[in-house]
Order: sequence, then C-alpha cells, then structure tokens
Amino acid sequence: MKNTNVFLVGCHDKRLYCLESSADTVALRWTQELDSPVFSTPFMFPVVTSPEFNKGNETKVGTSDSDKHVVTYMATVASTKGKVYVIDMDFGAVKCSYQLSGEVFSSAVVHGNYIYVGCRDNHVYSLAVTVA
Repeated sequence: MKNTNVFLVGCHDKRLYCLESSADTVALRWTQELDSPVFSTPFMFPVVTSPEFNKGNETKVGTSDSDKHVVTYMATVASTKGKVYVIDMDFGAVKCSYQLSGEVFSSAVVHGNYIYVGCRDNHVYSLAVTVA
C-alpha cells in the first residue's frame, strides 16, 4: 500500500469500502463484498517481513527495527453473521476468514499475532494470525 491516507468503512450493504484521500479529494480505492452487514469498525494492522522474522515459511505480524524489513498492511473486520475476515489493503482481497459460533457486532482488534473479537455467544475470541 503506497499511500497510507486510506480509511475503511463497513456498511449495511454487506460491503467493506476502502477510501483514499488526498488534499482535495476522496476516491473509492476498492470494495469487498462480505457475507452479511458490517456494524463493527474495521482495524488496519501492519505485517512485517524481514530476515529476522521470516525464519522458515512463516511471516509474523508486528514491527521490526531492521532496515531490511518490508511492511504491508492488512485489515480485519467482522460481519454480523460472525465471520472474521483478514483483508489485503492493497487490493481488498480476502486472505482468510474464520466463522464464529454467534453474531458479531463488536470491533476486532489486533495485538501481536492475534485478532481479538467479542461474539454474541458470550465469548471473546483470540484468533492466531499467520500470513503466508
């Protein structure tokens, strides 16, 4: 994602919208259709690849002090039917999803290598993030 002046909006029409802003305009960058309406706030997070993180075939979520690291951005968002998505910020492609057992109206957040989200089944879930 070259330009970081973007923001995400989840909508009742079952779509996630990525808008890009400049000094005088706001333009639609991409949309992604999901399985149900989005009442939660999407959460963007960096994915860092570097020699120190990329041991084997696993890429970790987080930050690095290395000057050889590459940062890409992903987003997580939950639909009301309980599906949690990880979406590539460059093109809006769904990288993976996980179906929870209840509805979701809360916003997911990312800390370390985990997505945390509350569900209407009275549980808070911690989902491990591994980006291939």
